[in-house]
Amino acid sequence: MLAPLRDRWSRRRYDGQGPHGIPRRQPANLTIILDRLEAQDWIKRVKDKDDGRSRRIRLTGKGTSTWAGMQEPIEAFYSSALSTFSHEDQIALYRLLDRLKTALSKV
Repeated sequence: MLAPLRDRWSRRRYDGQGPHGIPRRQPANLTIILDRLEAQDWIKRVKDKDDGRSRRIRLTGKGTSTWAGMQEPIEAFYSSALSTFSHEDQIALYRLLDRLKTALSKV
C-alpha cells in the first residue's frame, strides 16, 4: 500500500528535493528546520543544475541511512492502522487522499 509513496520519494532522492516539494511552512521556520537537519549531517543544500539561484535539498549518506532505517517501523505503523480495512478500501482511501491533496494544492 505504501509503495506509491515510497516510489515518489525514490524518484526525488537522487536529484534532491526543491523547496516547493517540502510542506509549506513559514519561510523562517523552514530555514531553521533545514539548518538543524544540515547541522546533524542529514541533508545538504546544493545548487540546482538548471537554476544556479536555487538550491536543492539532498539527503546525505547519514540521512539516507536514517531514512532507510525508518521505513520498516513506518510500514508497520501504517499496516497496523489499516489492518481493519479491506484491500479495496485501502485503495479507495489512497485515491481519496490523493484527490484531497490535489484539491488542497490548488487552494
